[in-house]
Parts: sequence; structure tokens; C-alpha cells
Amino acid sequence: MRVTPSGNPGAPFVISNNTDRQAHPDVLFDGTNFIIVYADEGYTNQAICGARVTPAGNVLDPNGKLLISGSEGYSLPKISSDGTNLMLVYKNNVLTTGYIYGQRLSTSLEKIGSSFTVSSSTNRKDDLRISFDGNNYLVAWIERETYFTSRILCRIVTPQGNIPGGEITIVSGISYQSASFDLCFTGTNYFLVYSNGTSLKGQYISPSGQLVGSSFTIASSTNGISTPALCWVNGNFLLTYSKNNSTDYDIYGNTEIINVNENILSPPAFKKEKATFISEWFPLKKGEQLYDKSGRRITNPGSSGIYFIRYKEGTQIKIRKVIYLK
Repeated sequence: MRVTPSGNPGAPFVISNNTDRQAHPDVLFDGTNFIIVYADEGYTNQAICGARVTPAGNVLDPNGKLLISGSEGYSLPKISSDGTNLMLVYKNNVLTTGYIYGQRLSTSLEKIGSSFTVSSSTNRKDDLRISFDGNNYLVAWIERETYFTSRILCRIVTPQGNIPGGEITIVSGISYQSASFDLCFTGTNYFLVYSNGTSLKGQYISPSGQLVGSSFTIASSTNGISTPALCWVNGNFLLTYSKNNSTDYDIYGNTEIINVNENILSPPAFKKEKATFISEWFPLKKGEQLYDKSGRRITNPGSSGIYFIRYKEGTQIKIRKVIYLK
């Protein structure tokens, strides 16, 4: 379905109505067409297919092109682009192996070289994501850790399909029943949001795959919170998630997360500005916004500590680190 920038939906159209079930779609725009990948059960063993759709809604590959097939069966495809070619990642359907694979593709959905293994651990894989930072891809996934818990790991993959380092654990010990996450690149670091059942937490990851600072809480619910979806554009996030409100589940959004950890690690051009005791000039000036060190917007500081003020200077958005003494 096409949707206008103002949010008006067009008529739905068929991309694939092959026999049996098609599921787990992922989509990106390559600058010319939309690229859709999905799992297709219309084959002897579940396969991965793809299709191109023009901005006008014309399906260039009706019922899709067969991309990945084999005796194991494959699912959960995710797609990303380096601006020239595409990178497809997916998992096999064998519970005793849980492998994750990668495959380079052209924008016409032709294979480039052979598939390669991203993770060969024997733990079951439940979900995965891929994002590009301008140089390399970061592939992240959820895998079972014990019978009751899961963990999230990541690994760097080059645009040529090389694996320069090992697997890195982002978080462990989260409930396998509620584990879910999403991933994006902010222009400086990757940002991963995950659910541990009762709260959503954020974690920055450097382009080299190292954790940046500690995880921090974004939202919480004693009844349950899950399935985050994350988008970053022009220095701001939009985070959506499902929240259990006892009688039903609702969709919430959060736009008040700033990448304060990135500014701590990589100070911008105004880093020479002196810290200010913000108690001297409360309330904030018009247009200024106050955030705590986890990146959450607040009205007033609750205690002494480090805070951040987001403000506009000319056409630039700046963030000033300040100290509050109560």
C-alpha cells in the first residue's frame, strides 16, 4: 500500500499471492525502487524471495524472485543497502543449528557471489536486524541463552561479505518470552532498543561493534512492554512500542530521546563552551529543552548531577552539557 507524506493511504495492491503462506516482510528504498524481501512457504522448503516495487506502486517482480532456497528452509529475512548493492541476512529453520547467513544482492535482486555464515552458534535464533553505518553493516540478533532466557548479540559485516571480528554480546539474561528489539544508525553510533519484559532499554554501539556507555531505561510498564520499532532522522528518534494496560494493548510513541552519550564521547565544535550552573537561570529560555543523562526529556532536575540542554543557534541544533547543584 502506498501512503502519502500527509498520511493518506492508497489502495492496497498484491506483491505476492503465491500458493501457501508468505510472511515476515522487510522493505527498503534503494533510491529508485522499493525492495521487499519475505519468507515464502510456496516451495518444498520455506524459501526467501524478493520483489521490486516502483514509487508509483508497480510491482516489477510479481510473486517475487526466488533468492534463497534449500533443504533446511529459511526465514526472517532483513535487508539493508550500502548505497550501491544490497545485503540480505536471514536464518535457517533448523532448531539444532540456528545459523544466520548473509547474501549480497544487486538492486535488480541478482546474487553477488555466494552466501556466507554470520553466526554458526547452535542456539536458536528468534529475530534479527541489520543496519549500515556508511562503511560496514551491523547485524544483530536474539538467540536463546538458556531454557528461560535470551541474549542479544551483534557482529560487523563488510559490504563485501567479510566478517572482520567475532560476535559481541549486547545484553544477556532477558526473558525469551518477551525479548524483542530494533536497531538503527544515528550518524555516529548505532542505537539499539530492546525489551526485557517490563521495560524498554536503549544501548549505543560504536561502528566497531563495541558498547558505548551503559544501557538506560526509556519506558516501563509492570504489565509488560514489547516490540519496539525505531527510526532516526535529522538528529531525532521516533520510537514506538506496544504496552500492556491490563485490559488491552496500546501503541505508544516516544520522540524525546537525544543521543547524549554520543555527545559525551564525540564532542561537537562547541565543546569548548564552559559548563554552567543551570540553577542560576531557571526557568529555561524559550526554545530550550532539558534532558537527563539517559536522554529523556524532563521539566526540572530532581537532584544534583549532570544534565543536557538542547537549543537552536541559527540553523544548528546544539546540546550543552551542564551541572546542577541543588
